Amino acid sequence: MMNVRVGRVNSTAPLGRANSAAPWAALLVLALLVSGPSMAAAGSGRYSHGDVVEFGSDINIPAGQEVSGDVVDFGGNVAIHGKVHGSAVVFGGDLHIYPEGAVEKDTVSFGGEIINDSTSTPPKTKKHQRVVPPPQSETPAPMMSMPEDAAPEVPAAPESPAHAWAVRASIIVPDLLLTLLAFFLFPLRTKNVEEYLVAQPLLAVFLGVLAPFFLVFVLVVLAVLVITIPLIPVALIAFVLAYLIGKAAIAAFLGRRLLEVAKVNDPQPLAIIGTGLGVILVVTGFTPTWFAVIMFSVIGALATGAALVSFMRTRPGLLGVQGTPYATVPAPVATFTPPSGPASGPPAIPQ
Repeated sequence: MMNVRVGRVNSTAPLGRANSAAPWAALLVLALLVSGPSMAAAGSGRYSHGDVVEFGSDINIPAGQEVSGDVVDFGGNVAIHGKVHGSAVVFGGDLHIYPEGAVEKDTVSFGGEIINDSTSTPPKTKKHQRVVPPPQSETPAPMMSMPEDAAPEVPAAPESPAHAWAVRASIIVPDLLLTLLAFFLFPLRTKNVEEYLVAQPLLAVFLGVLAPFFLVFVLVVLAVLVITIPLIPVALIAFVLAYLIGKAAIAAFLGRRLLEVAKVNDPQPLAIIGTGLGVILVVTGFTPTWFAVIMFSVIGALATGAALVSFMRTRPGLLGVQGTPYATVPAPVATFTPPSGPASGPPAIPQ
């Protein structure tokens, strides 16, 4: 059964308009004949049999009322507080299902919105309809937000162990090769630096710590004087040579002591420097990074300081060796010795 409502008809229309109102009267009679049984059933109880259809009017299904068929409205809004066992279809209006209401089948709205606040049995939806979610409390937007098209920052991948070892080898291997070259190019100077390193290690450490600051001071002075700017590369080269010679002296000292412990008699220079450089390589190349950096810095400061001590206490010249003073020969002392043999004349009287 269907309840069909066309609209209100003014029964007090003038007689002159009887011809124009005749079709509406006929349609009204047809609507009354069709919807009479259904409306009587709806008014007799809280359960409506059949469909509920409206033209140009709103439909309100009150709370507690159940509709066994469908609810259809043309040009009006539908408010459902009760329960509809069929579908709810609206043409040109909105469909509002309240929290206490429910629609068991489809919900369709052509040209309107569907507001679904039902908490008991959520209605089914169609693809061509637009479902409006229940209103939510407004929350203040944050002051700063990330743009939608901005991609999140991806954390950088940690360095691989192979890359770390390659970087360390690119620093240590050339340093050791240059130290070996300095040992063979300046053997006398390296021996002299080793002696001063053994004699005054604390002074060597102190000067090695201050050496970078001293180098910066010298470079600034040479740059300020302008005319001495060409000497800046000379100062840098001299500093690097002092570092390499001092490191060669440290390697020679370590190699000599280890070979003495191993009871190697009269070791060759290559064996001495090779053993010492091997110890430095193990300490700075095959240890954790933090320990390797500390040892590399300590060895560098000690090497530079020992070279500075040697340069300050020796005669000028990179290959020169501290000279030894000439030995003083005592003057001969005149002594009187009597002549041997018999005297031929009177005895000599000493003057």
